Amino acid sequence: MKSVIIFKQKCVAAIAFCTLIVLCVVMTNAQDVPSSIVTPDQIVESESAQTQTNYSISPSDWEALNKRLESLESQLKDEKAKAAKKKEDDAKKPSVKVSGRLQYEADFVDQNEASKARVGNMRNGTELRRTWIGVAGSYKQFKYKCNFDLAPSSLAFKDVYVGIDDLPVLCDMRIGYFKEPSSVEQLVGVHQMWFIERPLSMSGISSYMQNRAMGIEFSNGSRNENFLWTFGFFQNCSDAIHKHFDDDYDPTDARSGEGVTARFVKLLQDCPEYGRILHVGTSFTYKSWNPNEKMNWGTKPEMDLGIKCIGTGDFYGTTDTFMVSPELIFTNNSFAVFAEYNYIRLKNRDMGDMNFHGGHVSVSYMLTGEHYNYQKSTGTLTYIKPHCDFVRRCENGVFETGTGAWQVLYRFSWIDYRQMPLLAGASGDASKVGIAYDHTFGLNWQMSQTFRIMFNYILSNNEYKYGTLNKSGNVSVFTTSVQMYF
Repeated sequence: MKSVIIFKQKCVAAIAFCTLIVLCVVMTNAQDVPSSIVTPDQIVESESAQTQTNYSISPSDWEALNKRLESLESQLKDEKAKAAKKKEDDAKKPSVKVSGRLQYEADFVDQNEASKARVGNMRNGTELRRTWIGVAGSYKQFKYKCNFDLAPSSLAFKDVYVGIDDLPVLCDMRIGYFKEPSSVEQLVGVHQMWFIERPLSMSGISSYMQNRAMGIEFSNGSRNENFLWTFGFFQNCSDAIHKHFDDDYDPTDARSGEGVTARFVKLLQDCPEYGRILHVGTSFTYKSWNPNEKMNWGTKPEMDLGIKCIGTGDFYGTTDTFMVSPELIFTNNSFAVFAEYNYIRLKNRDMGDMNFHGGHVSVSYMLTGEHYNYQKSTGTLTYIKPHCDFVRRCENGVFETGTGAWQVLYRFSWIDYRQMPLLAGASGDASKVGIAYDHTFGLNWQMSQTFRIMFNYILSNNEYKYGTLNKSGNVSVFTTSVQMYF
């Protein structure tokens, strides 16, 4: 019992000792506590005094900074409100975008004697090929376009139409004067063409089957899907202004054909970040004709100032024409290839059924690393945008020279009229019925997105079916083009 009492006394003494030590520590720390509450300004001043590298700000400066921040936020809010109001106001009126194209060309020609004897002498020449001016725009889901070419002796209409996008059932619609939806090469604008001229296969049939015409067209182009369909009803006319719908034949009214054109495109691969596109498609065209109308199918080498070297000669009696044109596009970064084939069949009341065909294969490579862009709404390749313009302005106002975009190209094209008969008035050596094929080598310098210089060298060969004189003719052409578009 005595030991228990002694243990309790020791515990009480230990507790008292610990309590005394705690009290001493608390009193010691209490001496370091200031007598008044420390404010944030005092803390800032104390830290500034201890560390000279810290930033200090007075209460008045802090208040001024807050007011400045509130003012900037208010200005930003006002700017956003003005931008939204402007966008709303712009949507209430049609937009207007002015565009234009200038194109100057020079051709240098060399013929062999066989070609001169058969078709005549083709001379060197220069021309102001195109001087386009136009306006385009939209109003809500409505759109319009009006382009004119001032280069010919008289004003020429190019695209003049109005349209409506995103209709409930038929999707997009346009009506007026524009290109029929037939093939990639036909739909690509002149400022997006790889070569200066379109291929033989197109120039040989464009007057009758692939051209601008009066019509109405429907498509799903605004949906931006991987499947594009387009179809329309068209009527060729002698000019873009009017067309008589009576049955009487007018010898001055050329291109009386009317019919249907449709195009279907499937995008099998679409990797825009790598410039990889795989596109397949086909188009169909049917037209009926006045059998009293004169026709003359033919083509010249891939130069605008040339002479028609291959052709059918004049003939009458055609009642119907039908054309099918499969197409292919493949791009992989800087490399691209596209090809088309055209098969045309004619029904003639005097000579029965006739047919001919043609096509082209084009290959391109960008030396400066750019890749090709694809436009889903039309199913075509667009123009090249250089990584570095030939001349560009830096932010400090100093001009700096770049490389622009350099493109090398090759195209093989042909058109074959050999299944056409020897037509009246084209006897023997005067006949131009045969086959033509061109090899075209190209070099394009895209100095900026709106200016480029093109160089083409064409080797054209023509072989004739009828006659003993000049079985074949060879033409070589060097042509250059300077183009600006906006």
